[in-house]
Amino acid sequence: MSASSLTTSQVSAPARAGVPVASQHLAVLGAICLLCTAVLVPDRPPGAWLWDAGAVVLACALVFSRRRQPHIDDRDLDRILGAGGLASAGWIVAQWDVAFHPAAAVLAAVCLAAGVLFWMVGTRETGWLAPSVLPVLLGTRPALAAPIPGAVGLTVCLLVSIVIAWRWGPAPVGQLDALPPLRLVVPAAAAVAVLVAARGWIA
Repeated sequence: MSASSLTTSQVSAPARAGVPVASQHLAVLGAICLLCTAVLVPDRPPGAWLWDAGAVVLACALVFSRRRQPHIDDRDLDRILGAGGLASAGWIVAQWDVAFHPAAAVLAAVCLAAGVLFWMVGTRETGWLAPSVLPVLLGTRPALAAPIPGAVGLTVCLLVSIVIAWRWGPAPVGQLDALPPLRLVVPAAAAVAVLVAARGWIA
């Protein structure tokens, strides 16, 4: 095999793996949205849902744009922080009835999302996603939870996401790590337990 063909094969393999890896990370973001927004905090005002939609768009822009950070993996730290976030979410829903305490519900959702993210994608990518929490928190303010402020917030998030995508460019192959299926077991089990307790499906 010539040097040119070897180089081509080495480049094409990661390129083919890039689409499924991106899909894995997109699936994690989608699962977190369903867990935290649609299930854990289902009764939010219409404007708050618009803020949540803006947060999703911003999160996708932050993850799938080029980032100039080295790969530094510390799975022990990821598990410690992930377990802390999941345990915090469980403690909150055990102490407060989140159906009647919106602030506690949002805090539990943020802790649940952080726990899943730390465990699944690690501290590096979770740090990238940190700014996307801001729209969610702004949507908890009664004055901003009306439809018009929510629409303004969604528009701002869209514009910021467009600027990020334009300035940074798309994520190169290899920026996102593959997510082993077994890594899903612990956060999935913990998330189901938190959601069951939060929705009152068990006594």
